[in-house]
Amino acid sequence: MKLHPSLYIIALVLIVFGFTSTDMLREYLVSKNSVSNSTISTKDDSAKTYTISQLNNQKPLKGSFKLTGFVVYVCDKCIKKRIVLSEQRVILLKDDKLTSKDIVVYTKDASDFVLNKQYTLITKPKISNNFYSLDLVKVLTK
Repeated sequence: MKLHPSLYIIALVLIVFGFTSTDMLREYLVSKNSVSNSTISTKDDSAKTYTISQLNNQKPLKGSFKLTGFVVYVCDKCIKKRIVLSEQRVILLKDDKLTSKDIVVYTKDASDFVLNKQYTLITKPKISNNFYSLDLVKVLTK
């Protein structure tokens, strides 16, 4: 029995919509459970300390992580607001490739961050389309 071509299109649309909806729901839940960027704390004992290189090499999938780095890229106009945190103090341009010393951190408001300034953050892992990145939980130092 041969299926009508429009059934393939409908199936594809449902699959794509399902993945998009799941990602949007996860992002919504993360944003509702996250602490605002403006919240500053002096310590968080439950988060394990990593360097950015260690996170990129080990790619832990559970827990929260404390890391320190320089903000080398800010995308406040993107749909998914984000910064790039780096071990190196080198500003990135839009098309620059990330190294093992750089990591993307998704945030509610990327404009809270200043380029070339060092921050200590509490983050948690985020995997999207086989891309390892982090969600911001808390800013420890500004």
